[in-house]
Amino acid sequence: MVSKKMNHLLKAPFCVHPNTGRVCVPIDPNNCDEFDPLLEVPTLSQIIEEINSAGLNMDVDDDNSDSSLLGKSINFSRSSFLKRLLKSCKLLEE
Repeated sequence: MVSKKMNHLLKAPFCVHPNTGRVCVPIDPNNCDEFDPLLEVPTLSQIIEEINSAGLNMDVDDDNSDSSLLGKSINFSRSSFLKRLLKSCKLLEE
């Protein structure tokens, strides 16, 4: 059974699910049939492990960010939403 409660339906990108520890990631609706959350969504524990193993060498704005656990999702969020939002805000200022 799936809940219809509002807190179940709306999840902000990159928040952590309280039971599974998985990070909510934005997905491309054009490729949603290929999306496998068990393979493509990291847990908070995995991200912490990645950060601890990379130490000070991890750079959020690195061009290689696709190789991090959240890199692909962050880049998709930037290109599909954040850049468009910024562009529309700039148009409103003019």
